[in-house]
Amino acid sequence: MPELFALGTALCIALSSMLSAELAGRIDVVTMTRWRQLVVTTAMVGLTTAVGGWAGLQPWHLVWLA
Repeated sequence: MPELFALGTALCIALSSMLSAELAGRIDVVTMTRWRQLVVTTAMVGLTTAVGGWAGLQPWHLVWLA
């Protein structure tokens, strides 16, 4: 399973680099960063939900997430 996550990470890095190169000069850097953060957050929440990662979350951890 870790190998699959590593492969997915490499794919995301490669795709984001290609997308950044394509959009360079067309959109603002801040806008691009916000879009990247939104996509990464969505992917991580989905993956965490899929593998049951929320089960280990304790109430005091929410302070660090805020």
